[in-house]
Amino acid sequence: MMKLARPKSIIWFERLIWMSFAFFLADGLVAIYEGSDEYWFFIIGETFVVFLIWYLIVVKTKEWVCWLYLILTGVSVALMVFEMAHAQSLLVYTNLSLAYIVSALAAAVFLFRADSVIWFAEQNRLGQS
Repeated sequence: MMKLARPKSIIWFERLIWMSFAFFLADGLVAIYEGSDEYWFFIIGETFVVFLIWYLIVVKTKEWVCWLYLILTGVSVALMVFEMAHAQSLLVYTNLSLAYIVSALAAAVFLFRADSVIWFAEQNRLGQS
């Protein structure tokens, strides 16, 4: 069976999900530096989840994971906004959080663009999923 080339939207999704992951890590390290030791749990969990989501979307072309990513991103953004409201070092923490929010939401948008939707449909039709 033939595997179709990835469309530009999926390539941009990959770039943005890894960018948002980098911002999340930096944000978590700042929080740990400021004394929030429980962030190690979030960093380990986020690492596992991001790699799994990337693998299921890009490698295995599971369309339902796009919806899961959208839900998880929404929850994560809501938590990030809540944390930004209670940040101690507002400038660095807020900038990293905003960068995470923007890149994570942009990644989600690219999953639902027309070329991505067509790609998922074709992969499912060809039995590649």
